[in-house]
Amino acid sequence: MRVLFATTADVGHFGPVVPFARACAAAGHDVGVCAPVSFAGAVERAGFRHLPVGEPEPAEIGSIMARVPELSMEEANRVVVRDVSAGVDARAALPGVEAAVREFKPDVVAREMAEFASFVVARRWEVPQVEIAVGPAETDVAACALLDDALARLGCPDDAELLTRPLLTSVPESLDATDGLPARPIHRFRYEPPPATARGLPEWPDSDAPTTPRRPT
Repeated sequence: MRVLFATTADVGHFGPVVPFARACAAAGHDVGVCAPVSFAGAVERAGFRHLPVGEPEPAEIGSIMARVPELSMEEANRVVVRDVSAGVDARAALPGVEAAVREFKPDVVAREMAEFASFVVARRWEVPQVEIAVGPAETDVAACALLDDALARLGCPDDAELLTRPLLTSVPESLDATDGLPARPIHRFRYEPPPATARGLPEWPDSDAPTTPRRPT
């Protein structure tokens, strides 16, 4: 099976994607990751084939983000979700995602919650899709409420399907309140992270040692 993952150029959003992509690769599936050109290094260092997509010019992002400090928290979130993630980011990524779907021919598309171009393209090509959570499920619902007509401007007239796709998450059920949220299939994934040394971190030498070295007195 061919699985196409899609992410924005953000380590905090790509990080939750990695365990699912590695699990698919370990199961023998063909994995590709759509991500902006500038994020190629992060994708390749994680061990995946990078399928590049476009991204907006820094000045275009800058002109939008310059407004954020003057806004209320709710309006700032709306600008980031509607005008950046589902706006300039998605518009720049659409041609690359379209090309990736056409050439890679995925059996399923797995997008992280802030990546919207693949939602539009997978829907257009009628490719099954799932979403990967980057936090509690309520975060996704809150973000969708800020979209306004952003997806309609991308050629997708109905964003109601966003919250019906199966959700893959690493968030434990005890920390993920879903009461009152739209009903959707939720699949929880538990994984053992690689050893610290494999992630470039020093191995903790003594579990009984203090977390901070004692200064000599």
